[in-house]
Amino acid sequence: MSLLSKAEIRYLEGSKKISKSYEYKLKSILKKKLATLLDKELPLLTSLFPNPDLTKFSKGRSPLKATIPGSNPGRSILCLEKEAQSEFLLRISVL
Repeated sequence: MSLLSKAEIRYLEGSKKISKSYEYKLKSILKKKLATLLDKELPLLTSLFPNPDLTKFSKGRSPLKATIPGSNPGRSILCLEKEAQSEFLLRISVL
């Protein structure tokens, strides 16, 4: 299940040609979704899992601190999520 619609995803990927008025509408929708996610939904999720090391999903290991195999094995998922969030915010601010 995705937080974004197919049209929003295609627009962000740059694979969808749209009119200026529809582009304005999509930008407005994306900004509203992002604000809702950051201001309301993430704090609620954080309160649900205050200590990610003890969640039943992690089995004693934090899913946010799991290492990523590859060129930089010390890099964590949390680090990657923050980078993705920053990139998304930057992309939205350019819109």
